[in-house]
Amino acid sequence: MGTERDGGGIQVYVTRLSLKSEKQPEVFRLSCGQWGYPPQLEHVTIGEMRKALGEILTLTLAAKK
Repeated sequence: MGTERDGGGIQVYVTRLSLKSEKQPEVFRLSCGQWGYPPQLEHVTIGEMRKALGEILTLTLAAKK
């Protein structure tokens, strides 16, 4: 019995951010990901990252150059 998901396996979409903190210089990278079946799968958004991080840290994006 087939499904609409035949022909593709689970994939992981990962977003990696380089971090900079004067208070915690040893914290320098953040990786966020989610897994699922393409084509419905999307990268984690900045808003989802902020929600998941809650009070742990404040994620402030650098201005575009």
